Amino acid sequence: MPLRDGYDGAIVTLLQKNAWLSYVELGRLVHLSASAVQRRVERLRRDGVILGAQAQIAPAALGRGILLFVLVELRDESARHLKGMQRQMMREPGVKSVHYVAGSTDLIVEYLAAAMDEYAAFAERCLNGEANVRRYSTLTVLKTMI
Repeated sequence: MPLRDGYDGAIVTLLQKNAWLSYVELGRLVHLSASAVQRRVERLRRDGVILGAQAQIAPAALGRGILLFVLVELRDESARHLKGMQRQMMREPGVKSVHYVAGSTDLIVEYLAAAMDEYAAFAERCLNGEANVRRYSTLTVLKTMI
């Protein structure tokens, strides 16, 4: 499943930034023909390197203009507790993603809120009221730069 060469790496990097690039445009950027790029992209999909593409939607378009990252430290990281937290987060409409990470934080929750009181209600319901949450801190995005 690894990338075969620098062309594959360049194609994957470009598609991560903009999955809507045409084969012609990708070819121009990596100096290959559109058909060569198409064959490579199809192989990368078949090999499980490219898993899919997602549309990035402006939070304001969804009526959710506040982006927050919540750093969560858990008391217990057992599979059972992680699965329970995953189920709980999946039920929350403002949760965009949850990442289980190594380091001083166990989970990073990406949350889109229409207003801070909505986030406060989420925090009370899912974080303050959750016995397995040792502590959490919230980062409010002021501006997305890239």
